[in-house]
Amino acid sequence: MKFKHVIASLSLAMFTAFGVAAGLSMKKEAKAVKADDPDDSMITVLIDMGDAAGYDGFNSPEVHCKDASYDTLNKYQMLHQITGTIYGGSITYRSADQSINWLEFLFKQGSEDKFSTSMSINPSHGNVCRFAYNNSWAQDPGDGNRYEWTLTKESDWSMPRFQYYGSGDNNIQNLFLTPDVDTKTYKATFEIVEEGFSQSDNGQIFFTGWSYGALRQGTIDSYLHDVSLNSFAFYSAGKYDLFLYDTYEDGGVFELKKYEESDSWIYYMTESNTVTGDYIYSWGGSSQFGSFPGKAITSIAGVEEVTKGGLIRFQGYDRLIYKIPVKIGYPNGDTMFMFNNGTNEYKSAERELEAEHAYWWTGEANHIAAQALNFLVSTVETYRTQIEDGSICSISKGNAQFIVNAYRAYTQAEQQTYIDGSTLFTWKDSKKVEEEKEYVTYRKIVEQLAVIAGIELEGSSLRFGGLEMITNGNVAIIVISVAATSALALTLLLVFKKRKHE
Repeated sequence: MKFKHVIASLSLAMFTAFGVAAGLSMKKEAKAVKADDPDDSMITVLIDMGDAAGYDGFNSPEVHCKDASYDTLNKYQMLHQITGTIYGGSITYRSADQSINWLEFLFKQGSEDKFSTSMSINPSHGNVCRFAYNNSWAQDPGDGNRYEWTLTKESDWSMPRFQYYGSGDNNIQNLFLTPDVDTKTYKATFEIVEEGFSQSDNGQIFFTGWSYGALRQGTIDSYLHDVSLNSFAFYSAGKYDLFLYDTYEDGGVFELKKYEESDSWIYYMTESNTVTGDYIYSWGGSSQFGSFPGKAITSIAGVEEVTKGGLIRFQGYDRLIYKIPVKIGYPNGDTMFMFNNGTNEYKSAERELEAEHAYWWTGEANHIAAQALNFLVSTVETYRTQIEDGSICSISKGNAQFIVNAYRAYTQAEQQTYIDGSTLFTWKDSKKVEEEKEYVTYRKIVEQLAVIAGIELEGSSLRFGGLEMITNGNVAIIVISVAATSALALTLLLVFKKRKHE
């Protein structure tokens, strides 16, 4: 067992024991507190409603907690489903001047209230206990003739905890979940190390018992297998946070989040060829661009306008595109974001922040578009700009082979949609006449590189010289007559003709 687990367990046991002893031996002292001071303590109750949950008209289960000794607290708390017929909820209070030592439950059948009998309790901060409905009720003449059912206690007060039955450091026992009063949640952090990890090792959650750890489906899908009630196995080692929420969503109240933070990027595809004044705002982690409206995109450290002021036109459109550095993943990387104009007046939809995706103001994130643009601005441009004259025709054979093979890794549909119609402002042929620079399609650029690379490119008609030119959005084929101006040129021409007739 890890030393830190031992210390945590001993410290918590001493704290809990002291808390109980103090509660039995000391009377509550009046302290100077304000009525609006925040709560600092919390308990959680579960109840198995049994047959009542299936009654026609069953609704609105609640718990009523109070201080029966000094009348310092009197609270009703709605309960939510935990799993099956189990309902639960958390109650917060101020430990300085409030106590909880009495409770009852109630539910409605239609509009009629069905109360339980009351019970004295002695919980400590962060404790959970389970109760049960006894499946029948009667009217109580001694209490206004209200409907009343007998409440039973099903477990001891205890803190929820996590256990993992692995070997060595992965033998994690009694890792208690720490309560957070502000959010009405519980949390524990643990690490499963790679050494000795096995996908067959079991984890379990104790939540007043071994059968009430209802996990959310997203957690199961992302990290777990062999899930049965609160018993499960992990797909991979790593550092995790385990949360217990006070709300039931996605099939449960427990959620795992794995530490997978990374530095990444997204593309923002503007609709203009002028410098953007838009902002980006993100949240769900560290809110890395600050509070709303976030930060102006052009002011973000490391941001890059990748189309170089219009030198590259992605999909043939004259617009500027920004590569924005972002932090993705848990715990500090944000999960959601939106674009805006720096005010509340114009905002994009709220969208999931996904690494290495392209985003427009509207629409879904697009991973293929981002990768295709990356091919243009990183792969092709990296090799082109390394050359002194910046000419495609001057790229070496080895680099040309790399570029062409990278292009061929895309499907034909992806090539045609994102790459072929994109354009680069460059020379239209190998003569490199400065005043004859045009917007040339990347399809023709790749065809030229295929000739240099000695790679047969499917669908290419180019054998020597000639690039496709875009003028005013219309495609024009530049036909170049090949003259035998040197012995080398003549030899190459004869070779190409011979291949064509073979």
